[in-house]
Amino acid sequence: MTIASLSVDVYCTRSEGGPIYRLYIDGDLLTERNWGWPAYEMYVREHMVVDVEPGTHKIEFVDCSDR
Repeated sequence: MTIASLSVDVYCTRSEGGPIYRLYIDGDLLTERNWGWPAYEMYVREHMVVDVEPGTHKIEFVDCSDR
């Protein structure tokens, strides 16, 4: 396994309220967040450290909001 640093920029285009979202790598949950900032002004840069095998991996963003 290798320790790797991962940065993901998350943008929201909703005019009212933001999403509840989850970030996964290879099916493993890395983070779950409630968007709490004005969507038209901000983005979130997620910084994560992961322990993975060298190679290609799948990063998945899932909107868990009920809107």
